[in-house]
Amino acid sequence: MGLTRMIAFEVDGIRVLHPGDLGRLPTDEERNELGPIDLLLLPMGGKYTIGSTEAAALCEQLSPRWVVPMHYRSSKVDLDMAPRSAFLEALPATTPIIHHTKSLLACDSSASTEPMEVHLLEPSR
Repeated sequence: MGLTRMIAFEVDGIRVLHPGDLGRLPTDEERNELGPIDLLLLPMGGKYTIGSTEAAALCEQLSPRWVVPMHYRSSKVDLDMAPRSAFLEALPATTPIIHHTKSLLACDSSASTEPMEVHLLEPSR
């Protein structure tokens, strides 16, 4: 697998990165081009994207304030991918994990989040 096209954009002062079906970790040059990332929409299932360990490494490299895991196996998506629990196990034990009952996340650009927070959203379908 190789790198796909990543899309970084800003909304209300929050820089968002959607790395697509990321097939490898970005190089130093590619990370420098991205600039600082506030919100990382993180593919981590393995089969079609980077795996859990690589996803945790990407979080360390980019140091986003918020991370939303995506592209993983769940009770609603039974594909040959790792579950998001594999990603959570690859993170440092001190990483704050916030569970949401909906597929909605509100981020405040003035909020200070140190360390990075992982937000687990519930799919709407």
